[in-house]
Order: sequence, then C-alpha cells, then structure tokens
Amino acid sequence: MKKNIIIILIFSIISLIAKAPPEYTKAYELFNKKEYKASEKIFRDFIEENPEHFYAANCYYWLGMINLKQKDYLGALFDFEQVMTCSNEWKYSDAMIGVGSSYMKLKKYEEAKNTYERIKKLYPKDTKNVNESNKQLKIIAKKIK
Repeated sequence: MKKNIIIILIFSIISLIAKAPPEYTKAYELFNKKEYKASEKIFRDFIEENPEHFYAANCYYWLGMINLKQKDYLGALFDFEQVMTCSNEWKYSDAMIGVGSSYMKLKKYEEAKNTYERIKKLYPKDTKNVNESNKQLKIIAKKIK
C-alpha cells in the first residue's frame, strides 16, 4: 500500500513538471476528433523539434494508433517500436500492446505471441495489459492450430 502511494506521488509530481505542451494537446484533440492527418503532422513536427522531450514517447504512441486506424500496420509497428527508444519508460507496456496488435493485423501470429508473452513477463503488475495479452494469446492459439 505504501509503495502504491509513493508511485502515485511520483507520477503526480512528474505530471506537474512535465505538463503536456500545447502542441501535444492540440494533436491529441485532433486525434480524438478523427482528424488523423492534421494530428499526425503535429505529432511528427513535435518529435522532430523535441526528440528528447518527456512527451516524445506519447507522440510515437499516438502516431502508432493513427496508423492502426488508417490500416497502415507496418507504419503502426514502426511508431510503436519507437516508443521503446524514448527515455520515459512508462509508455512501453502500452506501446508493446500496439506492437502485438500490429503483428496481429499483419497475420504475424508468432511475433504477436512473443510480444504478448514479453508483456506478461516484463510488466506483470500492469493488469490491464496483462489481461489484454492473455485475451490475445487465446485468439492466437486458435489461429495457429
């Protein structure tokens, strides 16, 4: 319990310090409005101008989501993998779910399976993504038969 409170406090402090830049907020709003091209441009411009920024990982994540929505599964795979090149690791687990989803859409079930198993191993306390991984592993098991 004490550990959870400390983690929440640390995350709250980081959130205050690393308040989302207006460009990121605008791109995210456009994503939610399904204005993917405009959102993509702002996210990519932000990364180009701020490659080491705390929010760079989030930008890559949302770029991956944009590519999934537009059925560019190779592009999605690339952007989700870029999240793992960023210094703030807190988005890694979510990005790995995106990697697995991209592999599923590409019908690369063995790669998807490996990704979902890695999520369970690396992030066992991330119940949301572990549960999603377990769900996808069951689907993969039926497809591989």
